[in-house]
Amino acid sequence: MVKVKAIWFFGLSASGKSTVSKKLFEDFTKNNIKCALLDADEIRNGLNKDLGFSIEGRQENIRRIAELCKLLISNNIIPIVSAITPLHIHRDLAIQIIGKDNLVFIYTKCPLIICQARDPKGLYKKAKAGEIKNFTGISDVFEEPNETIQFVETQSKAIEETFRDVQAILKKEFTKSNSNYSIAPYIKHQCLFVHIPKSGGISINRSLFCNLGTGHTPIWQFQKQLGEQAFNNFFKFTFVRNPWDRLVSAFLFLKKGGLNEADKLWSENNLKDYHDFESFVKNWVNEKNIFSYVHFIPQHYFLCVNGSKPLVDFIGKYENIEIDFKYVADKLNIKAPLQKLNVNETKNHYSNYYNEETISIVKDVYKRDIELFDYSFDYS
Repeated sequence: MVKVKAIWFFGLSASGKSTVSKKLFEDFTKNNIKCALLDADEIRNGLNKDLGFSIEGRQENIRRIAELCKLLISNNIIPIVSAITPLHIHRDLAIQIIGKDNLVFIYTKCPLIICQARDPKGLYKKAKAGEIKNFTGISDVFEEPNETIQFVETQSKAIEETFRDVQAILKKEFTKSNSNYSIAPYIKHQCLFVHIPKSGGISINRSLFCNLGTGHTPIWQFQKQLGEQAFNNFFKFTFVRNPWDRLVSAFLFLKKGGLNEADKLWSENNLKDYHDFESFVKNWVNEKNIFSYVHFIPQHYFLCVNGSKPLVDFIGKYENIEIDFKYVADKLNIKAPLQKLNVNETKNHYSNYYNEETISIVKDVYKRDIELFDYSFDYS
């Protein structure tokens, strides 16, 4: 059985996205693999015809396509996407919605000058003449992906050769597995652990379940995947952390390279200009930016649905982790000591990184977390 993941082709207009995605759709259909072709041009003529090409319009276009992908995956249908997806933040948004392990990005790499020469729809010509505004590559930017994104060269290769390159990428992506992540221990112990980033989750998962669980899966995704009966019957728990402390930890963690290559590259692309925590908070931390990477997303996002109360049975606190961990271990009848893993080695208390202005900024941006989990700046 083929694993179900979204396959997302992106690149400049006329770089070959549509051609190769249609070729893949035909191949999958021929081999009785359930799939759906989501061409951004066609979607903009229908579902997304209310959207323009402003920053907000492009962001919403990607969000809707990603939500469609998630819906198709939940029904065991492979989405094949063809969309320019010009900015890093657009790709990060797709990952956030679909899930890193459920998405394969393939960049159709072709120089802008070649794409302009091809220009099958005459769009570049119109953009240069000022007839089309906000056109990627002419009046809007296209950000080259980092080196971890897989790509196919489309400049000089025939479609058959490019398609063979795509098949090689997909063979590797659809057959690889990661034994560090598994929901099986949760099913065995009839529980769900909502792992909020930078709240001690790696230590808890490793200590209780000897793996990394399901990563940073929000509660609503568990609810949808398991069904109402299992979801209601399982013991659901999480751990939260003082938002001021958590933000310092996330910043230092990512500035040091994070846990993996994706963390490192995101940090290099987004945090390189912030040499200290104060400048980071003053210039980057706001209600929009915190959703651009999982380590900064508010904690209530992982636990609540449409403004509800947290849909868990127990909320442990990082500040009380040993006692609260013991409660959970006893509840699950698991005899295991708490391993303290992935701990930031810093001699400074988090409060030393703040002044009155940055305390206030974090208080405003993470207001709901502070109220919901009963935190104050000096709670530690």
